[in-house]
Amino acid sequence: MSTLSDVDIKSEILKGNILIYPFQKENLKGASYNLTVSKIAYKIPANANDTWESAYNPDEQKIIIPSNSTVLIVTNETVYVNEKISGTYHSKVKQVSKGLGHISTTLDPTYLGVSVIALHNHNPQNIELEPEKDTFVSLVFRYVKTPSSVHHDNRPGRPDILPELTKNEKDWFYEGFRKKRELLEEKMNELSDVQELREKANEQQEKKKKQWSWGIPYVIYVLIFLTTVLFHIFDINDELANKAQIACFSALMVQVSTDLQRRNK
Repeated sequence: MSTLSDVDIKSEILKGNILIYPFQKENLKGASYNLTVSKIAYKIPANANDTWESAYNPDEQKIIIPSNSTVLIVTNETVYVNEKISGTYHSKVKQVSKGLGHISTTLDPTYLGVSVIALHNHNPQNIELEPEKDTFVSLVFRYVKTPSSVHHDNRPGRPDILPELTKNEKDWFYEGFRKKRELLEEKMNELSDVQELREKANEQQEKKKKQWSWGIPYVIYVLIFLTTVLFHIFDINDELANKAQIACFSALMVQVSTDLQRRNK
């Protein structure tokens, strides 16, 4: 099992093996992707007499994590991975340094949906997070040694552990692309950052093709030269072999000169 670098993640995104929506290139790091908070967040009851409370303050448009409280936060991103990829969620130093507890949970192969992350505030002061902007967890992707044959058994977004959502929250939570891979891929391909990834990948492919095409004439010259050598070895028309070698050498010099001029432009 190996960790995917940013190059690997980009490659798997373009293949459709990893889907992240919304995808923002600035949240892609060297070997992880940072997820942002959504507006769906609930404070866990402190005791049997306590009730679930939304941690989102619409007036301030922020999620407020009270001191010494645990809040379940739904990620703003919907993530899909195929059967060859798994993942783990990790704390961000920036958030932990404020007093938030560490994060450690898993992403199973074939998962599709948002994620629910539990954050505990150890700080004596409230901690605030801005939805759709502040990142709060790093998702590390890994290749599994053998493609998984077991589908994850948890419902995406874990509605089983969340309280009853409001109508607006349900509409957001159960939007079509959060449940169907094809719709998620369509949404993702509309993003400018993903289109930019695809354009850069195509440019690199074209560049590689051009690099390989430069070598084709040289391969041909080598084959011609080897053929003339065989003519000499087996004493087959030495005069023709000599003429072919001279012509091949002259053409090679022209090719070298042309290629040097191209590279100097």
